[in-house]
Amino acid sequence: MRKPYPFLLLLLCAGCCVHYQLGTRSRLPISTISVAPVKSCVDGPNLRGVLWQQIRQEIQQIPNLRLVDGDDANGELTVRIVSVERGSSLIGSNGGGGQRITIKALCTVLDRRTGTVLIADRLVRAFVDVPWGQTAYDGQALPALAAALAREIRSLVANSW
Repeated sequence: MRKPYPFLLLLLCAGCCVHYQLGTRSRLPISTISVAPVKSCVDGPNLRGVLWQQIRQEIQQIPNLRLVDGDDANGELTVRIVSVERGSSLIGSNGGGGQRITIKALCTVLDRRTGTVLIADRLVRAFVDVPWGQTAYDGQALPALAAALAREIRSLVANSW
């Protein structure tokens, strides 16, 4: 006769894992959010507009947080671009080289109902590598830079509470 201990041990372990949940279980302190027009200390053709659109698209990907316009939102996200820096980078398998363009922004989330600052001037940064001869505003570099920063902002907003 076999002993039932291994089966009972397996059953006990399985029972302990039933309530496990990946990620955070905390609720967001706001259910709706608006994205204010992006401000910038850096000049650039339409960088603010492209980034604003990208942030709005990314915020829509956050479960339990609905993007709304105007004063109907519980919270407001403000973004201020503080720098765009260029440096050298190795790109591709042949090491042809190029530029690494890094963008940095400060993000704030305000609870409009209480006036409480939920996220205060948090620095968020992202980068893209572009071949020599392109700038941050040529071809696909600007949208790629804005998309990379918008993903980082979404991560900040979704994972801060």
